Amino acid sequence: MASSSRRGPILDRNNHTTPSGGRQLDAHTISSGLEFDGYRDKLRFTVAVLSKPIPMSTKDTVAVLGGDDTIDQGETQGQIAFKGRIQDADVLYGMHDPLPNPGTLDWGADQQTTAKLISLHTTFISQGGYVGKRPEVGDYVTVTMNYGDFSYNLQYAYFDSMVAGTSPMDKSKSPKFEKLRTKFNNFKAQRGGTVGKLTVPAASGKSPPGTGAPAGTSTSGVTCRVVSTTPKTATQIHAAYPLCSLALAEKIVEVAGNLGIPDPGWLANLINFESGESFKASTTNSLGYVGLIQFGKGAATDLGTTRENLKALSEVQQMDWAEKYFQLPHKRQGASYKDPREIYMAVFYPSYMGDWGKRFPEKVVKANSYGKNIIDTPTAYTVMANRKAKLETGLSCT
Repeated sequence: MASSSRRGPILDRNNHTTPSGGRQLDAHTISSGLEFDGYRDKLRFTVAVLSKPIPMSTKDTVAVLGGDDTIDQGETQGQIAFKGRIQDADVLYGMHDPLPNPGTLDWGADQQTTAKLISLHTTFISQGGYVGKRPEVGDYVTVTMNYGDFSYNLQYAYFDSMVAGTSPMDKSKSPKFEKLRTKFNNFKAQRGGTVGKLTVPAASGKSPPGTGAPAGTSTSGVTCRVVSTTPKTATQIHAAYPLCSLALAEKIVEVAGNLGIPDPGWLANLINFESGESFKASTTNSLGYVGLIQFGKGAATDLGTTRENLKALSEVQQMDWAEKYFQLPHKRQGASYKDPREIYMAVFYPSYMGDWGKRFPEKVVKANSYGKNIIDTPTAYTVMANRKAKLETGLSCT
């Protein structure tokens, strides 16, 4: 976790008692809050729980995050979802500060008004197999945020654990959240219900899809042809994806060459998508998939290892296992990897390798489509997965 000193100087409110000092503090607060990298590499925050957690079965998780509902039931037991408000004591200008605090809302307001305000906050979903006390409204928990296009993804993030011991913002010292709890004490959470306003993202329980098609553009029925791209160097990959270290970029170039992928940039785009733009070997999604290409339990078993072992590796070391994965016959399906869709299908749906216009089973389409974004074929999936690509994708689509 990044410290305050790493995020830049913090001005003490107590040292500014004059009007000019107040204006200086106010200006500093605004500039710090609007600074693109204001939090630097801080990803873990303290959050106040705003809604009663909803228990989630495997099918519930698929409905919210996408994925395959044939996943091992044991991997998602104990998952819950709730709305929360970032309340870090050491953050001068919080990410949720622009939203009115439901804990300070006029208590004459009805439940519906309060619920609408709560729905504007972030949805936090527990990591697969969470075991422990279920949070209550007003509890403080630790969460892990994900990066979005420009800063943090404030739509979805992960709940990690309850705050241990006494927090500086203990609910006993925050009666506003106790009142919020009282307001909803007659609300009964039912399995399969919603927390605030839940919308459905895409991408098989992994990160929402990236660049390639503008947001809100349907990819159903899209057709693409492979186009030649200039093979990217490690320096170019690192420049496009700063979170990808130069050492990892060099390894991506090496692995792409070993697999016969014409442009290492295609593989870098895939890793950007699968790792949720983190390029971290330890990245774990809510369904338990881990690492740079999101290894599942079955894939780890096929490789003769475990997800825990894969998570413990460095990014460069894990790339050796990624190469082994892409060489597995039942994943590669005879592909030459000369078409970028082949590397995406090797990870997402190997049995559809080469059938670029073939429609996925309905449960897969339903789990991976949202709004106008219909992800119904291997081509549609690849286009949507490349929405956040920073390098040439190797596809020209109409």
